[in-house]
Amino acid sequence: KLERETETIRGLSLIARSDQHVTAAPVSAGATLVSLAGSLSVGVIDTDTRSTVAGNASINPQNQGAAAAQAVRVAALDETNLTGVSTTLPFSGLTPVATGAVTVGIMTKDVLAQLGGTIQASGNVGVEAFSEQDLRQISAAVPLGILGGFAGSVGVARTNGKVRATLLADSQLRAGGDLTVEAREDMDFDQVIGGVTGGLNANGGAIAVGVQEGSVEARIAERARTDAGGLTRVLADAKQKVTTATVSAQIGLANVGGSLGVRVADLDTLAEIAADARINEDRTLAGNTQSVLVTARNALSLEGGSGSGSLGLIGIGGSADIAVARNTTIARIQDRARVFASEDISVVANGEKSVLATGITGSLSLGLGFAGSVAVAVLGGAADSRGVDQLQYSRAKDDADDRDGLLRAANTLLAADQTSLLDNRNGAAGLVNDP
Repeated sequence: KLERETETIRGLSLIARSDQHVTAAPVSAGATLVSLAGSLSVGVIDTDTRSTVAGNASINPQNQGAAAAQAVRVAALDETNLTGVSTTLPFSGLTPVATGAVTVGIMTKDVLAQLGGTIQASGNVGVEAFSEQDLRQISAAVPLGILGGFAGSVGVARTNGKVRATLLADSQLRAGGDLTVEAREDMDFDQVIGGVTGGLNANGGAIAVGVQEGSVEARIAERARTDAGGLTRVLADAKQKVTTATVSAQIGLANVGGSLGVRVADLDTLAEIAADARINEDRTLAGNTQSVLVTARNALSLEGGSGSGSLGLIGIGGSADIAVARNTTIARIQDRARVFASEDISVVANGEKSVLATGITGSLSLGLGFAGSVAVAVLGGAADSRGVDQLQYSRAKDDADDRDGLLRAANTLLAADQTSLLDNRNGAAGLVNDP
């Protein structure tokens, strides 16, 4: 979680932060002889948060006598909360009631931290891009009438975000401490869409559609040269939680109802040392703890369900719930890159998917009744760890949240045959683990 705090800055710190908190909650209600009501909530957020040091910059070019704690930090931070609530509560005594509640939420974000040029620091250097998104939707349509009516509830949400932390191409960096290039996204997405209709002839439907797509990237770009005395970490970390509930219910003599829920997650998570990069070639800075970790992590929870219920003389209902997970998680060291370390060199990709699709339909009828439901779950994407035996990477999972644990996990991975550390199809990449 992004929390505000105070810290002492030693050296150069360039931070861009944006915060958006938007709530839209219209309500429609009334009691008339003839009732037609509707409620619409629309929320749109489009943000661009950037913290950039250009490729021709020079930071601390003459650094003799600098304090040991001297640091360089470039960070872009974004926190967004979007809440939409749409509610209708009409009543009519003599005619059928028709009502609809619609909630629409769209979020587009670009969070970028990049550092380039010639950089020196006696302490740590960090390039960090963090994004936190929270999207909530509620649509509720509840018409009441003696003759019945129709209730329609719709929720549509789409997020498209880019979170990128990059050490630019051709940069030259020297750090006495650690070098961190880190991109993180934390996404929480909830939809509750429903309607209830009562009367002699009750009809209704509920539809929820949620799509989350985008990318989380941490990169040391092409031809960059870096030397760090401690840990060089390239980390891309994405956490996604998407939950939807779609419900439609009818109570009357003759009822027809249905519900549909669709959830889609399509996110690319990439941690990379790009082609022709040179990492720790200058061995004069090498300390006993000098290590290189390239880690991509994605944890996806995609859960929810659709339900439809009918109570009366005649009842017809159906529900469908569809969940699609297309996330890709990649950690890699590209061709012709050369990477040195006194201790461990590790490349780890860890992708987790928890997907639940549920369809429930019930019809309690004294006469004719029909009920049907469908649930579909589609899984795709890949977890690719180039440079590490892919059958071994899961051993690092439990320890990956802290540096010491990750070093222990990386050590376990590297205990395997060193020749398995290379995806060297072109015969050009290089990893070196110094004694």
